[in-house]
Amino acid sequence: ERCFSIEPEDGTIRTVVPLDREARVWHNLTGLTVLATELDSSAQASRVQVAIQILDENDNAPQLAEPYDTFVCDSA
Repeated sequence: ERCFSIEPEDGTIRTVVPLDREARVWHNLTGLTVLATELDSSAQASRVQVAIQILDENDNAPQLAEPYDTFVCDSA
């Protein structure tokens, strides 16, 4: 499944689907080499392989070991 797109005008890499770190931490864009050239000279060019690491975000609701009841006074 294709997870990323690259803007040809400026090289910005964007996600095209939601990513889940628990399913996959690293995305190696295999088969894709980014080629960058100077606007006025194609003699100045560079190629690079891209690897993207997905950082963890706490997307799980907190779970308590036992249920708790709390009360807040109206005058609080």
